[in-house]
Amino acid sequence: MIEMRWTIEMRWTIEMRWTIETRWMIETRWTIEMRWTIEMRQTIEMRWMIETRQTIETRWTIEMRWMIEMRRMIEMRWTIEMRWMIEMRRTIEMRQMIEMR
Repeated sequence: MIEMRWTIEMRWTIEMRWTIETRWMIETRWTIEMRWTIEMRQTIEMRWMIETRQTIETRWTIEMRWMIEMRRMIEMRWTIEMRWMIEMRRTIEMRQMIEMR
């Protein structure tokens, strides 16, 4: 019996994180955090056997998350501090597996 399994898995992750943090004297602290995640997964699995069973399996997953988080805290501090952070990550990951038994 020969079993051949072929798996292609493609994962896309685009993550955008945007943080604006503003602190004012004695008053307020604001944090706005926006996170986007798009994840696309494709799996193709092919199995062949000598008994001529053939299986082709295709899976697609699209996952989209959107998060806005807003926090407000009251703190007693004598500082003015402003921080801006824009962080963009893009990851493309591709895996290919050919397995023969």
